[in-house]
Amino acid sequence: MTIDTKNWSGNIAGVGFGGPMMHTYSSSDTLATIAGSGYFNSVADEITTGDVIYVYSSAASGGGGKMYRMTRTVNTVTLTALS
Repeated sequence: MTIDTKNWSGNIAGVGFGGPMMHTYSSSDTLATIAGSGYFNSVADEITTGDVIYVYSSAASGGGGKMYRMTRTVNTVTLTALS
């Protein structure tokens, strides 16, 4: 699966301060699917390594909310869960 950009809110905090940006995303995909490498590749140009994203999944199984650190390598985006 890939991101549904209508559920993507990019750069909602930190704009102009030079620090990490905060993003949000909601989907019916599971958290495991969303956290998979490449899910956010289509918005890679809006992401800088170190940005943070809050993801909400409405999936009946494997859903919920979680924070992740985003890493961008060229046009590939990966997520690492925050504790």
